[in-house]
Amino acid sequence: MNGFPIFVLKSVVVGDKKAKKICDKGREKVDHNFFANLQLSLDQLYSMCHDFKTKPKYNKHCLKGFMGEKPPVIVAKAKDFKDWRKKDKEKELDYIFRLYTRYGYHFEDLGLKEHQASRGDYTMRRKLGEIATTYVNTLPGSEQMILKKAGTSFLNTEIYYIPESSQIYLTLGSAVEVGWNFARWDIIFPMYLKTNISVLYQGAQSFLTDIPDIWALSPLVGLEFELPGSNNNRQFIFGLKAGYQFSKGDQLSDTSCKDSLYKRSAVTCNGVNVLPFVGISYMQFMRLQLYYNWMPQYSAAHVENKFLLQLGIQI
Repeated sequence: MNGFPIFVLKSVVVGDKKAKKICDKGREKVDHNFFANLQLSLDQLYSMCHDFKTKPKYNKHCLKGFMGEKPPVIVAKAKDFKDWRKKDKEKELDYIFRLYTRYGYHFEDLGLKEHQASRGDYTMRRKLGEIATTYVNTLPGSEQMILKKAGTSFLNTEIYYIPESSQIYLTLGSAVEVGWNFARWDIIFPMYLKTNISVLYQGAQSFLTDIPDIWALSPLVGLEFELPGSNNNRQFIFGLKAGYQFSKGDQLSDTSCKDSLYKRSAVTCNGVNVLPFVGISYMQFMRLQLYYNWMPQYSAAHVENKFLLQLGIQI
């Protein structure tokens, strides 16, 4: 049993017929990961040699790859697999994990089950992040922030992108908002969900102009999704928040927003407000978001709901 992999290699690499007969009888004695690794190695070799500009002389498998042939089938799932070559601009680790997923590699050391090969890169990234964080926490405080950010950025770029578990942000624009998103859940892999709580202030322009002192303050709570396709450079987000808007503008009118004879701006009304939003962030630092401030208790004939565009930072 211990020497069986040698016969597999002789059968595949050298083409030894006697070794092949031994392999056919005792294949079940060897762990599947051995065959997955062998298939991966052959795929890499054939893919690399296919891109050579000059004909290889000494390795028959490399020569076959150069001529455009497919690698030998070691794992059953490789038989009809057409996408075994490395893609243009595909990172080496992405290529390796893609093939591991195809061939059902068992990442037992990472605590995954046999059918969870597709989570190999994510789990390895998370484990390395935990190790890096443990080490950085032993360093002086002045070094921790820089090294933690640099380490996280490297792991997100080279292995797998995972968003921060908790961030505080400040945005300015059509409104001012201070918020906190936290408690990341990996709900629909690889979509991420966070709880979001914030305070939204409308009327900051009153500090800069002579318009009446009208403002509104809204404590909000909701959910924020980070979508598949996000990476270390850009993150796509959308969400929904709700709260209650306290407006000073409602005190300046003799009639309520519900009974108003003309269409009033939403910022002048008290009441429940619901804010769906979309946004994008850069390097998990710059944050651009667009809210729609909707007050469902008022009809469109009485209250004009507003879009709120904001730009800020998050840490």
